[in-house]
Amino acid sequence: MVNAIGIDLGTSKCCVGVFRNGKVEIIPDEFGNRMTPSYVSFTFNGLRFGADAKSELYSWYTIFPVLRLVGRKFDDPVVQSSLENTPFPIRPAKNGHITLEVDVKDEKKRLYPEEIVAMLLVRLKQSADAFLEADVKDVVISTSGQLGLRFRRAIFDAAEIAGLNVLRIVNSSTVAAIGHFFGKEASENRNDLIVNFGGGNLDVSVVSVKDGQPTLIIPDKNSRFSKEELLQMTESTNEYMINKKTRHQSKPAKDRLTAYCNRTIETVEENKRKRKALTPEDQQAYKKCKDALVWIDRNPRAETEDVQRQQVLLEWF
Repeated sequence: MVNAIGIDLGTSKCCVGVFRNGKVEIIPDEFGNRMTPSYVSFTFNGLRFGADAKSELYSWYTIFPVLRLVGRKFDDPVVQSSLENTPFPIRPAKNGHITLEVDVKDEKKRLYPEEIVAMLLVRLKQSADAFLEADVKDVVISTSGQLGLRFRRAIFDAAEIAGLNVLRIVNSSTVAAIGHFFGKEASENRNDLIVNFGGGNLDVSVVSVKDGQPTLIIPDKNSRFSKEELLQMTESTNEYMINKKTRHQSKPAKDRLTAYCNRTIETVEENKRKRKALTPEDQQAYKKCKDALVWIDRNPRAETEDVQRQQVLLEWF
C-alpha cells in the first residue's frame, strides 16, 4: 500500500512519482509521458493539460507559466513584467491579489493562479490514482525554495483545492541533494555544491558531509537566472552578433555612400555661394543626398546590397 506520492511542481514542467520497492518510479500519464508541461488550456471541449495544452500556447485560453505568478500581488515587479509577455490578461483583484482572465466557451472567467495550480495537481493525482489503483491523498511537493512563505502558503491552498493533503513542501535544491546522496556512503568529509537547474528557477545550495552525514549548511535564498531567461539571453546575444556582423560587413559601403553624399552636398552649397541660386538639378541632388544620410541613420542593420543600391540610384541621378 502506498502512503504518499511525490510531485515535482516546476515552472515549465511537473511530474509525479512514488517510492516503492526501494526505488522511485515516475508515473506516466495516459499518453505515456513522464513529464507534464505546466500548461492548462480552456477549450470548447473542456480542459487540456500538458503537451496537449502547450499546442494551444498562443491562444487566449492557455495559461502558462502560472507558478511565476502564484502568491504575488499585482504591483509585484514579476507580475508587472508579465503583463506584456503573456497572451492572457492579468487583472488586479481584492487585497492587491491577481486573477487570470480566460475565455471559456465565449465567456470570460477570472481565476486565481492557485486555482490553475490546483487543476494541474488534480491532473497529476488522477495519473497517480490510475497507476497505483488507489485513491491517494497524501503528497510531498518539491518546488523552488526562492519564492518565499507567501508562495508556499499558496501551494498549500492549491493542494487543498485539489483534495490533497500536503505532508511537506521541500525545496528543489534539497531534493537534488537527497537524490545525489541517496544510496551512497560518504566516507570523507567534504562540501558539495548542489545545483538544480529548472525551467523557471535556478536553485543552488551547499551540503556539508561530516562523519558520513550530509547537512544542508547554505540554503538557496536568492533569485537567479532561470533556464528560460538564459535561453532568452542566448537568443538575444546570437541576434546581436548576427546584426554586428551585418553592420561590420556593410560598413565600407556605408562609408562610401556617406562620403559621396557629403561631397555632393558640399558641391551644391559651394555652387549656391557662387551663383546665389541653385538650379533644379542641384536642389534635387541636395535633397536626395540628405535623404540618403537619414536613411543610413535609420537603417543601422542594412545589408551591403541595400547600401550599394542607394548609391547606384544617386549616381544614376
